[in-house]
Amino acid sequence: MDCSIFKQVGNNIQTALSAQGKTQQFLAEQLGISKQVMSKIISGSKAI
Repeated sequence: MDCSIFKQVGNNIQTALSAQGKTQQFLAEQLGISKQVMSKIISGSKAI
């Protein structure tokens, strides 16, 4: 798979979080995942 797609998804998530004043920790808690996994998703190193 093309990792640039994962990075673009991560950028979109980060942009949405910033626009709403939310943190990665907040979203991770809402999704029931660790902040470390959320960080990897946002950096593009892990697929959703």
